[in-house]
Amino acid sequence: MTHIKSNSSESIPEKQKSLFQGTGVAMATPFDEKGAIDYPSLERLLAKLLEAKVDNLVLFGTTGESPTISPSEKRETIDFVKKRIKGSSTNLIVGIASNDTTKLMEMVENAPLEDVAGILSSTPFYNKPSQEGLYQHFAALAQASPVPIVVYNIPSRTGCDLLPDTLLRLRKDFPTKIVAVKESTGKVERVAELCKKLDPDFTVLSGDDCHTLDFIKVGAKGAVSVVANAFPKLVKEIIDDALSSQSNMLSQSEALDKDCTDLYHVLFEDGNPSGIKCLLHKINIFSHNRLRLPLVPVCEATEKHIIEALHNMHLKGYC
Repeated sequence: MTHIKSNSSESIPEKQKSLFQGTGVAMATPFDEKGAIDYPSLERLLAKLLEAKVDNLVLFGTTGESPTISPSEKRETIDFVKKRIKGSSTNLIVGIASNDTTKLMEMVENAPLEDVAGILSSTPFYNKPSQEGLYQHFAALAQASPVPIVVYNIPSRTGCDLLPDTLLRLRKDFPTKIVAVKESTGKVERVAELCKKLDPDFTVLSGDDCHTLDFIKVGAKGAVSVVANAFPKLVKEIIDDALSSQSNMLSQSEALDKDCTDLYHVLFEDGNPSGIKCLLHKINIFSHNRLRLPLVPVCEATEKHIIEALHNMHLKGYC
């Protein structure tokens, strides 16, 4: 076994405390009629997100269709986004993940990470490593990465679950690199355990819009939202209000969140990002409703459900 050297003697710099809290957006990647990345549509999306002053942009995560984006496309798009957000207070987080740890190191080395605030990296998929294997994987990443890491725990897609004690061990050994987790288990009790065990400077984020408020009530510090692609002002208001509340009685944010309930669910009827790309096309942010195989657009019935959910929302002031 390869043993990773611990950096537990590191102190946490002030500027790295509670990194990436607030409203993050899991950005969808627009494609044109020929299937190439549609930069005019991406420009419109970025303008909307920056106008809303979202805290974090997450590029090339699940919603960004990262498995079907080539390395050269990723480099070009990262540079495009960096230029557009320069001078703003919004952080750029780039998705870099692999189920081959050696390959992951190469991907990090070759990524254009200058002016990038952090990396989002999911647990390895398909291999189903043990907790020790997960520790070694992220420990290697922590030592190789020049920027902080948001660990992405999404067992429904990867087939493995990073348990709280393993994350705690990683945080203890690499406190300046393992700074946050995007938790997509949907388990409130899991988030409560994480927030209780981890230090207060660590950031736990909801990975699902429908669970964000419940997670914040037990200590999470924000979310990486899919819905925020379309309605960033609305999602940011929900999250900011919840985070500023002095109790778990989140009347304003709960009322806004309840208005989104149907949309949260219909966007995932045919999977993500098919739903959000349909919505972004309907509201004229994306010129085309196009995905790369094996992903396809939503079916006609789901499209109808998305339109109905949209019409039932009270969106004045949030579009």
